[in-house]
Amino acid sequence: MSIKTIYAQLRAAGMTKEGACGLMGNMMAESAMIAGNAQDSCHVDDEAYTSETDSGLNDFAGDGIGYGLCQWTEASRKRKLLDYAKAQGCSVADEDMQVRFCIRELREDFRGIWDLLRGSGDLLACTREVLNVYENPAVKNLATRLEYARQAMAYFDYIGEEAAPREEERGPDPVVMAMQLILSVRGLWDEPDGFPSPAFAAALRAYIGELEAKRYD
Repeated sequence: MSIKTIYAQLRAAGMTKEGACGLMGNMMAESAMIAGNAQDSCHVDDEAYTSETDSGLNDFAGDGIGYGLCQWTEASRKRKLLDYAKAQGCSVADEDMQVRFCIRELREDFRGIWDLLRGSGDLLACTREVLNVYENPAVKNLATRLEYARQAMAYFDYIGEEAAPREEERGPDPVVMAMQLILSVRGLWDEPDGFPSPAFAAALRAYIGELEAKRYD
């Protein structure tokens, strides 16, 4: 992924340009927008930490190390991130997955910020609320994050953008969600999210295999 593809995902989720850039300004300050970034001050090797996490060899949720685009740190949020990655059948460092997780987390657990990012044209307000509520770091370096957000705004003003579809057009697929609900009843899926993924394809193949087996019993 890149700044352009992350931006496109945020805009497709319904965020205003200011909302998307305010969030990305925070991501840049947190992780330099590197999905496999483990908190620099903890002095761990990013690749080794990611590999150990994907293999279940460390206490990812409880170790207090910030990780990913948004530097998720609190235990329950890191656990949800890891569970989401597993459900998607990808590495915890997968950028596309992390952006989708961020969108989902905002929509479900930070509704006030979610509504702000989708409705506000105030870059300062968007950047500040993400900093103070969603990220809530020890150092509230608003000026740095706002500068990154402004740079993103200037970049997209310069290169232009195609009109991004709203979430209603490019959100969770209701057909995929229905199938995931069926798979969850069969114990082949966890929580329906409506997004196709390698894990969804594998679960669907397993379900079809079950049906074929019953057909010839």
